[in-house]
Amino acid sequence: MPVAVITGSGRGIGRALALGLAQSGWSVAGLRRDGATRDELAAGARGILRSYQGDVTDEASLRAAFASATADLGAIDLVVANAGVFSVAGPTWQVDPDAWWNEVTVNLRGAMLTAAVAIPFLQADGGGRLVLVSSGIGSNPSPFATAYGASKAAVTQLAASLDAELEPTPVRVFAISPGMVRTDMTNWSPEYLKYRPDLGELPDSAYLNAEPVLELVRAIGSGETDDLRGRYLHSSDDLAAVRTGVLADPARARHLGLIGYGPQDPLGS
Repeated sequence: MPVAVITGSGRGIGRALALGLAQSGWSVAGLRRDGATRDELAAGARGILRSYQGDVTDEASLRAAFASATADLGAIDLVVANAGVFSVAGPTWQVDPDAWWNEVTVNLRGAMLTAAVAIPFLQADGGGRLVLVSSGIGSNPSPFATAYGASKAAVTQLAASLDAELEPTPVRVFAISPGMVRTDMTNWSPEYLKYRPDLGELPDSAYLNAEPVLELVRAIGSGETDDLRGRYLHSSDDLAAVRTGVLADPARARHLGLIGYGPQDPLGS
């Protein structure tokens, strides 16, 4: 059965992805900061879910977790760099700079280290897919949440750049946005709501469940989206429509970048 490694699997979207893939017949290594190695799915499930201790900000911890997962479950086919935090809220000039930078460290350094550890495993095993979990907040202004927004914009750029580096190889990289899934992260803090009261007024219907994210990750893991490698994909995407758009503008479609103001713009149009 295919093997996936998912970081941040202890809660939220990571937990839903780990359980969903395992129920679909995957062998899943769920990495979590506090995880002891153990099987987590009931007998009779189609796949396996085994948790491992793995801190995405600690390279040695990640290398040990990947090595253990490979030894236990076999060659890795899919890696999902999902671990992240959203905790710093307020005007950027007023927040604690160390807390701001720590959030960037978890979200961006964590994605970079996961990729750096995962790619040699994927290459050694003949290829596979690497998914970096980004966010729509990273492609739009993110007032009062600049650590999260800046880090997720960087994650999107990192995914595209990694895929360009890996283009001659069978390893493919994607950035995905889950959308606004109801998790602990979207139980907005009072501090954030002080600046974004509109979020506190959203009805429950504005939030998504994790199933569309799981379906997108399944599609990526199966190879269905290989022709969209290096792109930013959203859980609500009609993949056929995205393909049409990419063919119409292959140089820019679903890549993070500045769009020039016209043919006279030195940056290009």
